[in-house]
Amino acid sequence: MDYSLFWLLGHISTFIPLVPILLSLILFKRFIPTQRRLVYVVIMAFLADITAYIFWQTWQNNNPVYHVYAVVEFYLILRIFKFELRSFFSNTKFMIVFATFLVYAIINALAWQNIFTFNSNVTTASAFLMLVLVFIYFFSLLQKEKLEPLGRIPIFWISAGLMLYFSTNLVLFFISKNEVFALENGFTIWSVHAIVNIILFCFYTYALWIQPKTE
Repeated sequence: MDYSLFWLLGHISTFIPLVPILLSLILFKRFIPTQRRLVYVVIMAFLADITAYIFWQTWQNNNPVYHVYAVVEFYLILRIFKFELRSFFSNTKFMIVFATFLVYAIINALAWQNIFTFNSNVTTASAFLMLVLVFIYFFSLLQKEKLEPLGRIPIFWISAGLMLYFSTNLVLFFISKNEVFALENGFTIWSVHAIVNIILFCFYTYALWIQPKTE
């Protein structure tokens, strides 16, 4: 893959969270709880990406950023689904899920993949669990007798974006964990990751743009 294309996709992927962040500054007062929770996800993603970008630009190992970000991102997205699926699961069950994930992330960093190594074990587990939550949400839609038009439901667009993002990255993380790649293949993998990340933030932006009924 042409390095210039990899460079372009990487920069777009890093700075695209600024779009929903700026949108949030304008529309935050009318956001429903799900949209407000999404704002924190977007802000955290941008802070993590820009920190990792600075480390990369200064030739420093940026893997410690992703060790921390994986846990924080999981918690923030879990908060969205904890609110949306509150009729299905208790807060206690969600906290058990997060506590288990946190312990796994700590053990992984101490025993298997230290903070200076890409935490593919944790990112793979996160992707799998997020897909489970997304499918539970879609199943919950089928249980509703009367459904608001999907175009006006923020969590639908959030879930659709997460399904695309994590299903793609589940494959990428699995491949990167089990194969030794040449530089060219590494560029291809991270370029695909950048593309799905850009698409995810397009979904996030639309989820923040729409105005659903007040919850």
